[in-house]
Amino acid sequence: MEYSRENLPKWLFTVVASLALLHIAVAVVHYRIVELPCQFLELSDLEEGESLGTMLNVALLALASYLSFRQAYRSNNEKLTWRVLWALLAVGFCIMTFWKISGTHGVHGLLFDRRWVALTLPLLVMIAASFVPFLLHLPANTRNLLIVSAAIYLIGAVGVETALGWLPTPSNYNTCNDRVSTFGYSLASVVEGSMELTGLILFAKALIGLREDTGP
Repeated sequence: MEYSRENLPKWLFTVVASLALLHIAVAVVHYRIVELPCQFLELSDLEEGESLGTMLNVALLALASYLSFRQAYRSNNEKLTWRVLWALLAVGFCIMTFWKISGTHGVHGLLFDRRWVALTLPLLVMIAASFVPFLLHLPANTRNLLIVSAAIYLIGAVGVETALGWLPTPSNYNTCNDRVSTFGYSLASVVEGSMELTGLILFAKALIGLREDTGP
């Protein structure tokens, strides 16, 4: 079946909602009813390294990289600057894909993560500023959707991460693979993971729509 800006996001949002509900259900059972094995928690956790959510995240990052590369290749009538920026976006998503696969970016209160957030915020501001002229040359619908997708992704990936870093580490908590594991942290993980996935889906929707509007 040919994917479009309508059917692909609809299917992906259904998958994300299912994974989020699974995460919440497992968390409720584990923290409120009966303790489950760590392996089960990790599989259902949207932010855990080897979970179903992370697999989907990796697939969406790879899709974003592919769509950006394709846009750079097909934009023969655009300025070289815009084509280079599409290619840079593709490379960035490619790096993020391997970063996610490697599990380098752990979550939930580790000191390394707090430093990661502090170092990332200024960089993100500079990158966003450099992309303003690029965004302005795009059709309004594409531009608005890209801005919304980036905002949702960054609030989830950076904003929620920052909030978790500010929270005091609980004195009494369960541990799974040496990471904080409480009901509150688990719910925050749902928010973070869902927002990241939503941002990536909207990015894909924007580029698929741009292709449909401007032709092959």
